[in-house]
Amino acid sequence: MKTHTSIWHNVCQYIGILIIFVTFLAYHLTMDLGWGDDTFYLDTFNKNGLVAFLIQRYQNWSSRLLIDGVIGIIVHFPLVWKACNIFISLIIYKLMTIILKASPKEEIFCAITIILYPFTDMNSAGWIATCINYWWVLATALITIYYTNKYFTDTVSIFEKIILIISFLFSVNHEQVAVLIFIYLLWLPLKYLSQPHIVVWKNKVWLAIIICSIAGILFAAISPGNHVRMLANTEYWMPTFTNFSLIDKVYIAFYRIFVIFIAEPNLISLLFCILVFVSIYETTKNWLWRIIAFLPLTIQGIYFFRPLIHDRLSKLDRIYALFVVPPQIQTIDWYDFNTWFIMLLLLVFIGSLILLIVQIYDSPITAINRVLFPLGIGIISCVILGFSPTIWASADRTAIFMYFILIYYINVLWSQIKNKFIKNGIIILTIPFVLHIIYSTIINI
Repeated sequence: MKTHTSIWHNVCQYIGILIIFVTFLAYHLTMDLGWGDDTFYLDTFNKNGLVAFLIQRYQNWSSRLLIDGVIGIIVHFPLVWKACNIFISLIIYKLMTIILKASPKEEIFCAITIILYPFTDMNSAGWIATCINYWWVLATALITIYYTNKYFTDTVSIFEKIILIISFLFSVNHEQVAVLIFIYLLWLPLKYLSQPHIVVWKNKVWLAIIICSIAGILFAAISPGNHVRMLANTEYWMPTFTNFSLIDKVYIAFYRIFVIFIAEPNLISLLFCILVFVSIYETTKNWLWRIIAFLPLTIQGIYFFRPLIHDRLSKLDRIYALFVVPPQIQTIDWYDFNTWFIMLLLLVFIGSLILLIVQIYDSPITAINRVLFPLGIGIISCVILGFSPTIWASADRTAIFMYFILIYYINVLWSQIKNKFIKNGIIILTIPFVLHIIYSTIINI
C-alpha cells in the first residue's frame, strides 16, 4: 500500500510539471519575437554597448539597471531566452507548490490554476522585454519570499543565500515590486505572531532586506530617467494626467482593477469567487451568508454575459447601459452617475468578499493575517499604477502580482474544501472553462 502511495505521489508531481512544461513549451514554439521593446533593446545595445546603454537608460528612461542589463544581453539570444523562460515558469510553479505546502493532488490543481493566467499579457510590449520585466521578476520575488521565511524556520545554506541575494536585488530593481516586498516584510511580524519563539524584528536578514527594499524604492524615486519618462509618457499617453488630484488617481487605479478583474471575462477572478461561494456553502447553513456569497458571482455573471443580454434584450438597454464599462478613461466626470455606479459595484464586490473571508476563517484576526492583508498587497500593486500616466499603456501585464496572489488563495481555498467537495471538484474546476467557451461563442455570433 505504501509503495502504491509513493508511486502515486511521484506521478502527481510529474503531472504538474508536465502540465506547466507542455503549456509553456506550446507558447514559446508559437510566439512571434522581434517587435516592440525587444527591437529597441537590440538596436540600442548594439549601437552603444552595455555600459553606455545602461547610463543612457538611467539618465533618460528607467532605474531598472539590472533588469535592463539582462534584457540587453539576452535579447541577442532568443532561443536561450525561450529555454530560460520555460525554466522560470517551472520555478514559479514549484515555488508556489512549496509555499502552499501542496499535496501531490494539490500540485496538479496548482499547475492548472497557473496556466489559467493570461500569459499573452507578457507580449504587450514584446515577449522578451515584458517577460523579464514581469515574469522573471515574479519568480525572483517568490524566491525572495520563500528564503526570507526559511530564515525563521530552517537552516539556509551558502548557495541558498547567494540565490536569495541575487533574486532579491533583481526583484527590487522593479519599483513596483520593491514597494510590495517592503510591505510584505512589514507584515511578517504579524504572520509569525502566533509563534512566540520567532522574533522577526530581531532577525538581521529581515532588517537588511527591509533596508535594501527602502534603498530600491529611493533609487527609483531619485532616478532622473524615471522623471524624464514620467513627463514624456504624460504628454504622449495621458495629457490629462497633470490635472488629476490624488482622489482622481486612486479612482482611476480602482477603475482599472474593475476593468481587468470584473468587467472583462477573467477566469481566475471567477474561480476565486466560485471557491469562496463553495467555502461558505460548506462552512455555514446560514442563508444570509449564502446570499452574500452569491453577490460577487452575480456581479461577475452580469458582465460575463452582458453582450448576450444587452444585444438581444432591447427593452433592457437603459438598464444594461449602466454596465457598459469603457476599457480606458482619460478623464473623470464626478457628476456622471456611471462614475459612482462602477465604484459602488466594486465596493459591493470587494466588501462582500472581505465579509465572506472573515466568515470562512471564523476569526477576523486570522482572516486579516492569513488572507486579507496579502490580498491588500495585491490591490496596492494595482493602485500604484494609478500614479503613472502609463496605466493604460502598460496594459494588463502590471496586474500579474494581483493575479498570482489570487491564484495562491484559490489553491488555499481548494485545499480546505476539496475533501468535502471532492465529488464535485471537477465540476468546480470546469465551470470557468465552460463559461469562457460560452462567452467566446456569444461574442462571435
